[in-house]
Amino acid sequence: RSAIRTRYEYLPYIYTTFWVANQTGLPVMRPLWVEFPSDSQTFAKDDTFITGASILVKPVVFQDSDSAAVYLPTSSPTTPTFWYDIESSEQFTGGNTVNVATPLNKIPVFQRGGSIIPKRERARRASSLMEHDPYTLQVALDSNQKASGLLFIDDGLSFNFLKGGYIARSFNFENYVITSSSLSSPYASSSSLSSTVAGSSVVSSPATKAFTTENRVERISILGFPANSPPFIRAEVTTASGQSYSVELERKNGRVIIRKPDVLVSENWSIKLLY
Repeated sequence: RSAIRTRYEYLPYIYTTFWVANQTGLPVMRPLWVEFPSDSQTFAKDDTFITGASILVKPVVFQDSDSAAVYLPTSSPTTPTFWYDIESSEQFTGGNTVNVATPLNKIPVFQRGGSIIPKRERARRASSLMEHDPYTLQVALDSNQKASGLLFIDDGLSFNFLKGGYIARSFNFENYVITSSSLSSPYASSSSLSSTVAGSSVVSSPATKAFTTENRVERISILGFPANSPPFIRAEVTTASGQSYSVELERKNGRVIIRKPDVLVSENWSIKLLY
């Protein structure tokens, strides 16, 4: 039940990853070496996979297993790659194997440092009932305290996205500021690739039926601030219309949580952490 609920929470990220697959041809489930070709330790790893570019999963497939050895890949031998246990928020450094306790209710899942994952955390009986639910952005910082991510939204039913009926957002965190901006394609600069795969018309086709949403961001959770990070006390929100206001922060389980920023997920905005 816990695994099913977690999967529902991550549906916005999974749906976005399918859009990336449509635009670029990259598979949704990827072997480690696709994302980490310079890490030779990944070449023979066939018991772990990455969903999209940011969620690493180690399935537990042996009976009576109470632990699992998980290899966490690294992008560079000189710059550390961070990974975060999505349940405990514990930070690990790539290029190492970690031993994870795996009782029946635990599947080892890690978020890659440098990524921003869109989620919906309200429990529902079906995904169709989540249509109007707000979003949570889960920010996992890399070694430079930066992160980025995508969110794709459409009606979930039709092919109107092929004619521009969709919303795509890019999120970035840098210098204690998280921003939201519009995006036309996950790899708009890689025209040679996107032009050869099905759905490349998403980038260039004029919209025949615009898609809109009133969904908001209800929470931003940031993992990975070092112990010597500033003592953040509040966050300043600036909306697309130029309106500014402050919201509260909370520190919990190794995270800095921005509660109820109340910004539209479909608009440009910025949120700055203050200390």
